[in-house]
Amino acid sequence: MGKETNSFDYRTFASYLLPKNILKFFDVTGIKEEHTNTVDQTGTEIVILHISLDELDNREQLGLDLKPNGFTESREVTDFPIRDHKVVLHVRRRRWLDADGHNVVFNNYELAAAGTGYSKEFADVLKKYMDTLPITASSLARYFKVDAGNLSRSYKQYLSGFTKWDQTDHADKWLLLEQNMGTDLSIDETQIGNDVRTILTNKDGHGRKGSLIAIVKGTDSDEVVKVLLQLPEDKRNAVKEVTMDFSDSMYSIVQAAFPNATIVIDCFHIFQRCIEAIEELRLKLKRKETAKRRREEAAYKRKQHQRAKRRAKYRATHPKNYKGEKRGRKPMRLNARFVPERLSNGDTMLDLLTRGKRLLAQSGDKWGTTQKARAALLFKHFPELQKAYGLVQSLRSIFGTDKDKRGKKDNKPELSREEASVKLDAWCQKVTECTLREVKSARDCILEKRDEVLNYFIKGSTNASAESINAKMKGFRSEIHGIQDLPFFLFRCTKIFG
Repeated sequence: MGKETNSFDYRTFASYLLPKNILKFFDVTGIKEEHTNTVDQTGTEIVILHISLDELDNREQLGLDLKPNGFTESREVTDFPIRDHKVVLHVRRRRWLDADGHNVVFNNYELAAAGTGYSKEFADVLKKYMDTLPITASSLARYFKVDAGNLSRSYKQYLSGFTKWDQTDHADKWLLLEQNMGTDLSIDETQIGNDVRTILTNKDGHGRKGSLIAIVKGTDSDEVVKVLLQLPEDKRNAVKEVTMDFSDSMYSIVQAAFPNATIVIDCFHIFQRCIEAIEELRLKLKRKETAKRRREEAAYKRKQHQRAKRRAKYRATHPKNYKGEKRGRKPMRLNARFVPERLSNGDTMLDLLTRGKRLLAQSGDKWGTTQKARAALLFKHFPELQKAYGLVQSLRSIFGTDKDKRGKKDNKPELSREEASVKLDAWCQKVTECTLREVKSARDCILEKRDEVLNYFIKGSTNASAESINAKMKGFRSEIHGIQDLPFFLFRCTKIFG
């Protein structure tokens, strides 16, 4: 615990609020509060705390013969906000005259970070946030009560090191971070700017700093391999496992660049392909139901016209001969709207197929009460959907992703590779016996890379780390409302994820 004193010393107190050691060289000469009468996005008035500091007489032994000559013009330095007040330091240095009448100014204390108007400690904190978090300068500026444009320029030109980045010349085409190479990697593609780019990541980084290894423009296997071959051969040969999706180009890249690696198809992409098959079937049934609805509406309109003709003919031969109010049933309007039949939960058949999209992509144990009722009706009226959904759920059970794994120390599957192979063959046989072409197409996609699919059961590896970085990059891109400077965006990605 620090030393406690009974007497109050304002300099000790002020030293916690001002830049470190500044009171050894400067003295506080005034404090002024400025109300700007403007409010920020939170509705809080922007108040500026102006703190004036004058340099103390810090002449060394060799400078004792200098004569005082007033102070320099004050320099404004922005520091950490204090109790929601923006803080601006107005610092004046002493001027001295030497024997020849020349002005001398000592620089015993560095006021601000080079090229910026921020104190060195404040600049270090701003740089740390920008280097480690996918946030914009404007978001950080609101929190620290500084000008967003000034922070953006200061970080890009001075604090970040972007102007000295050694990969600027080829950043638009490729980036390599050799130091992040590991033995377990993931490969995927994502949209950055106007192009799709291949991204190679290290699983040990868990989607955070140290994850990013390479970003290459395009997905052409030959072009990507040329870049990845620049990585040291011993590190490429040391790669044991690479996870990926069903992409053929990614498959060719991994085989050429990492010859000793075991390729693992991400199990969640397997389910995604199966869910796409259910979605294709749902849309096909919806198109049929839409066509049926149109036929019913056309038949309804024809019936309305026939009724109108019969009424007109009847009225022609049976003129009205009564007085007072009209008698009998009120005739239906010729333009009366067709009302489709509604099911027990209030949905029409088209509503049922439309609203069933989400529940068909989920495991049954995640359905709510309303979803369960809708699923029962959906499967009752469309048994082919129930068949397809059941086949996909049986595939989930093989991979064990339908079980809650919270609390487990690892994601290793319960089945061995050999056991999973037997179960997968049995599942494929069930699909073969059904008549659903959509599910059979998904089965064929799985069988095409059967060995790589079964490699999941060795360690339970997934492509989650790559998908995590992709999602963070997309979020970062939307946060800055599009990419204006692609090299700088990629530079920030290497700082945050590299």
